[in-house]
Amino acid sequence: MLAFLNIRTRHVLLSPATVRPDAFWVARQAETYVRQARPSGLRVRYVQCDRDAKFGAPFDAIVTKLRAAAVPSPAKSPNTQAFVERFIGSIRSECLNHFLFFGTRHLDSVIRAWLEHYHGERPHQGVGNELLVKRSDGTKSSPRNAPFKLRDVRCRRRLGGFIKHYERSAA
Repeated sequence: MLAFLNIRTRHVLLSPATVRPDAFWVARQAETYVRQARPSGLRVRYVQCDRDAKFGAPFDAIVTKLRAAAVPSPAKSPNTQAFVERFIGSIRSECLNHFLFFGTRHLDSVIRAWLEHYHGERPHQGVGNELLVKRSDGTKSSPRNAPFKLRDVRCRRRLGGFIKHYERSAA
């Protein structure tokens, strides 16, 4: 999988899984990312990548064609990709380390469910603990310190109950 993270919003797009990534696959994923990001209001001027050989000429050509710049991270500078490294640590510890995958379709379905949780329910440090994607059902949460009854608490389960998210129902 290939992760694309917008640093300003912390919104992540993940490519579909593959067992044989090559330079042309990486270039296609970069093109898909830019084409998905721009209509959703995410500005893409730079695509930072590591120094893997897969980020070669095809990747550079696609990114340049889409009016962005491919920027390789500096050599021997692991902290230049701290945001995406933190995301990778989160997805590994909160999701991937708890499952055995039986193919790329299974991996993709688990990742999709976890990303819905990541963008819509999980609070994010460094961005005011606000959700990355606002709830589509129009509900608003109650004030944090307002008294509530236990019957007003709702549980949303994902991945067969592996991920549970509790929230108060709308007032």
